[in-house]
Amino acid sequence: MTSSILIATDGSEAAAAAERFGAEFAARQTARVIGVCVVEDRFARGMSEDGLGVAPPPAEPMANYLKARAEATRLVKEENADRMRLYQEIARANGFPAKTAEVQAIFADSWRDQASKGWYLEAANGNWSAK
Repeated sequence: MTSSILIATDGSEAAAAAERFGAEFAARQTARVIGVCVVEDRFARGMSEDGLGVAPPPAEPMANYLKARAEATRLVKEENADRMRLYQEIARANGFPAKTAEVQAIFADSWRDQASKGWYLEAANGNWSAK
């Protein structure tokens, strides 16, 4: 999804720390997105050879799915924590630590634009729709 996070810096230590975190974040994000997609693509969708939908899987594959889904949930929580730290670091590096929410709003537009076709996006009114 994101290969790098570019952060304009003024050369300060706070700006350098934000830039380092942005680079680390991009690498972790890529790994997590791949992990979540593998889980969803492998277990959540199914079609038989004749093109018809398949019945619910036997218990063992479902248990595997639930374990994988729990891992995907953990990855999403980890991703969100990293994103919040990124926003805080950028706000702090720019001298406005209280404006983390504004930084988050700017990034939210970018994340939404980068979302893959078929991903579900939440609108301001709380409704969800596929991109």
